[in-house]
Parts: sequence; structure tokens; C-alpha cells
Amino acid sequence: MRAGEKQAIEQASRLDARSGDPSRHGAPFPIEAPLPVELLRRPAAVLAVEIVARSAADEDAARARAHVVEPIIAAHRGRARERMHDGGVAIFPSAQDAVASAVAMRAQLKDADADAHPSIAARIGLHAAEHDDIDAGAAIAAQIAALAGPGEIHLSGPLRSLLDDDAAPACLDLGERDLPGAPAPLRIFQIAGDHAPREEAMELPDKPSIAVLPFINRGGDAADEPFCDGLTDDVIAELSRFSGFLVIQRASSFTYKGRAVDVAQVSRELGVRYVLQGGVRRSGDRVRVDAELIDAPGGRHVWSEQYDRRFADLFRMQEDITQAVVATAESQIVLAEGRRLAERPRPTMEVAELIRFGWGKCYDLKYDSYQIGKETARKIIRLDPSNSRGFQILSAAIVHEHYLGLMRHSPAELSQAAAWALHATQLDEHCEYSRWTLGACYMFDNEHERGIAALRHAIEINPNFSIAYATLGTVLGWAGKFEAAIVAHDMSLRMNPRDPARFFRHFGKALASHLLDRHEEAIRYAETCVQLRPDWHLGWAMLAVASLRAGRRRSAANYAERCRQLLGSPRLEDSHLPFADARYRDVIRRELKEAMEAV
Repeated sequence: MRAGEKQAIEQASRLDARSGDPSRHGAPFPIEAPLPVELLRRPAAVLAVEIVARSAADEDAARARAHVVEPIIAAHRGRARERMHDGGVAIFPSAQDAVASAVAMRAQLKDADADAHPSIAARIGLHAAEHDDIDAGAAIAAQIAALAGPGEIHLSGPLRSLLDDDAAPACLDLGERDLPGAPAPLRIFQIAGDHAPREEAMELPDKPSIAVLPFINRGGDAADEPFCDGLTDDVIAELSRFSGFLVIQRASSFTYKGRAVDVAQVSRELGVRYVLQGGVRRSGDRVRVDAELIDAPGGRHVWSEQYDRRFADLFRMQEDITQAVVATAESQIVLAEGRRLAERPRPTMEVAELIRFGWGKCYDLKYDSYQIGKETARKIIRLDPSNSRGFQILSAAIVHEHYLGLMRHSPAELSQAAAWALHATQLDEHCEYSRWTLGACYMFDNEHERGIAALRHAIEINPNFSIAYATLGTVLGWAGKFEAAIVAHDMSLRMNPRDPARFFRHFGKALASHLLDRHEEAIRYAETCVQLRPDWHLGWAMLAVASLRAGRRRSAANYAERCRQLLGSPRLEDSHLPFADARYRDVIRRELKEAMEAV
């Protein structure tokens, strides 16, 4: 049994022992009528709370504040089972009631004596129990509470499974724990505090900004979906080349796919003035595309057009749409930039579809998808060895599956990925994706400065290339240039605010903030990271070391244990922490080791 769990059990035992001492009890909570039969058929929700003081000077005040939980429990249909001067146990008819009560307790205790006694907080544990075995459920809830740090709410997997999807709070998955009395290891979750990701309205930038929504498949044939998505991808990619625009990238735009959307809402959520939307209807060898540009904040129609083309004219149709948007945009970008698109080489239809498919698989950020992406890249290379995209996809898949811990690659394999990326730059020196993959590969070859140069080159080619800003932030962070790293990550998040891979950006900001001794900021970014990507070991490692520096040792121990579970080892290897300066790596390792041993 691990040290943190042992201490939690000992604390829970003391809580149980105190509950049997009449001198510890105050007046009983009001006991209401028996629960209705329909509620008795469901598991009960058990809440255990302990009011704690982080300093001895506040212990008496903590006991005095215990009374604030009584009206909160009653207001949420709760019934007292045990009451101590510093906490107690209550039963609720539903998981929703128990969670709402716990959140209200935490907020009330935080606000009640914030000025006079800022170190007073509650540890709360929640568990589900059958009505004929409440004692066992209460004991487990007390152990869960003992695992929590001050101000934290922990709940078991069985309790969380009872929550309605629309009522479930954002949680951090702390992994499985062995608790006495539980028939099997219990998965423990921590309700997120004030750092949960929020979708807030974004300000409009100074320059024209545009989001291209996924083109709708108006024919309804599933076989045409890849064509619709590919057309959307191409329009986004071509618009992104113009330095006068801020263009929202694919990952954020595609969060609206398949949804009925209000363009004004899109404008607020993505921070853009213009929204391009449209649809595709395919009939035989002909395609009709309709496109509409809207000035979203005012709901003003700017431009619309229909394009009827033979399917073989796909690329010409894409260029027509792009040029039309450029011509009618607010800043009147010079049309010469639009006309130069006609001079770009065009791949064959088969290769073009494979490229879209391969990049799409890489962006799933999953093990199986990376394997499919690599095989697709090899097929592209066989069909068209002069096309840089196959080499880009292959090297990008290898680097990212390694960074995510989905597959371990040897230094030789990572060097081969860098060689493929370098070859891609030789095939097409003006392609931003080649420079981006090369910059990412250099990070694992301890060539951080060359990586930074390659990524800056990618951004020069395409000023709206959000993932180049993101990877630049990552490489700058591992290079020890922490302030610059934060700026680059912020640029990426502005361009691609709903990117499924944005957990990388929050991790990068957490790492930089931590090593700049901004502990609270580091905790906030790291918590967002693990909420967005709960199975990435580095996110939990970062949250553990940031919490340790902030003096939250119990929380740090929980987060470090989750890192160990995911990693399968208590130690981070050199390739997990690709710092240019090994001294930073030593700091993170030492702090993570201390967090794992914290009690």
C-alpha cells in the first residue's frame, strides 16, 4: 500500500473513532421523513466532510465554522448520519444533491472567514452506497475525504456514474486507489476548482478575422463527406497564407460540424468578424457549391455565390471561392496574392485524398490513429515520392506518438524522423508543414536553436499557422526561454481556441510558469491540461510539481501517483523532458520524486 493511501486510511479511522465519542457530537441535524420508495431503489449518495486548518492557530476557528454545513445539507435534501465538531457524514437521495451540497460547502467555507482565517478549508469525500449498507459507504466516503487536500472535493467512480451528463462537474481523473471495505479498487475523481476551462467571448482582433465552418453535405450521401471536409480544409489552408487575415484553424472550426449554429455565437466564441459557411451537392460528375460570407457581429450579408463545376475541376473551384472571399474582405487584400494560387502545383486526386486522410488520423492523437497515419504516409511516398506531404505526415506521427507516451522510439528512430522532415523541406522549401515537422523533430535531437529557426521559418511562410506557433512555444520552453514560450502558446490559442490539442499549449504555459516561480499560474494551466487530456503523464507530473511548490503536498502526492500509474514508472526519462539544459530536468525529477513521497 502506498504512503498517501496509508495515511488517508489512518485519518479516516480517526474520523470514525471520533464519531463514536458522544463528547464530539453537537445537536443532531433535523431528521426528515423517510425517503420515498422510488428513491430507496437507487443508491444513496454519502458525503463525508472534515473542516481543517492549515495552521494550528486556526484549529479552534475551524471547529467553530463547522455549523455552516448544516443549512447547506438541509437545503440539498440531505440527512445527517454523524456529526462532529470538525465535520460529519450526511446522506443524500441523489448524486446531484450531494455534489451540489459539496460545492456549496466549499464555497461557503472559503468565503466565510476569508480575511480572518484564510487557512480554513474543507476536505470532502463522496461515494455511492446501497441503502442497506450505509455504514460501509460512509466509511469509504471518509477515506476518500482523507485523500483530499484542503479545499478539495473527491468522489468515487460509482458516485460519478450516477450524475446526469448535464449536471456532472468538470473532474480530474486521479486513477484507481485501494481502499479498505471496497470490493475492488475505486477510481477517484477530483472536482475541478476555479481553473476549469471556460469558453469565454473573445475580442475581435485589429485585422480582419475569419472562421470557415465545415461545408454541409447537402446531398446526404455519406460517401461525399470526405469531399466536403476536404474542400473546407483547402479553403482554410489557402486563406491562412494571407498575412492580412487572422484565420481560425481547422480543429476549432470543425467543432461546429454537424451542429445548427448561430453565426453571432461563432463570432463570440472564436473572436472573428467574418464567418464563411456553405454547402456541397454532388450529382454524378458535377458538383454545386454554395458559399456565403457574413459579417457576424452585425449579421450583415457580405457576399454569396454558387459554383457549378465538373468534379475534375475541384481545385479550380476551391481557388475561385478563396479569391472571392479575399476580394470582399474588409481590408481589401491585394488580389495579386489571390492570383498567385493558380501557379501552385496540384497533386493527383488520389494523393490529395490520402494527404487529408493521413493528417486527419494524426490529429486524432490516438495510438491506433498514428499507426494508420504512418501507413497512409508510406502509401503517399510510394505513389508520389516527390510529394513532401508523405514525409511530413510520417515524421510528425512518430514525434507526436513519442511525446504523448503512446509509443517509445529510440534516438535512432527519432533521428530518422528528423531526416524525413529534412527531406520534406528539400522537396518543397516553401511548405510550412515541412518546416514545422523539422522544428518538432529537432527538439528531441537536442538541436533546440535549429528547431526554433525552422519553426520561425514556417511562420514566415504562413503567418496563420497556429500549430507552428504552438510547437515554437514548446521548443522555446524546453530551451529555457520561458517568457517567449508563453507568448507563442498564447498566439496559438488565439488562432485556434478550440484545438483538441490545446492541452499541449496549457502544459507548455504551466512548465514555463513553474520554472519562472509563478506557482499559482502553473497550477491553473496544468489543471486545464489534465482536464483536456487526462491520460497524459506529463500533465499530471506538471500539476504535481507545481502543487508541491505551492505547499499543497497532499494534492501533489495524488497527482504524482496518477502520473506513476499512467507512466508505469516513478521516473521520467530524458526523452520525457527534452530540456536543452539538463539542470532543469534534474529540478523537475527531484520535485516529482518528492511529490511521490509527500504525505
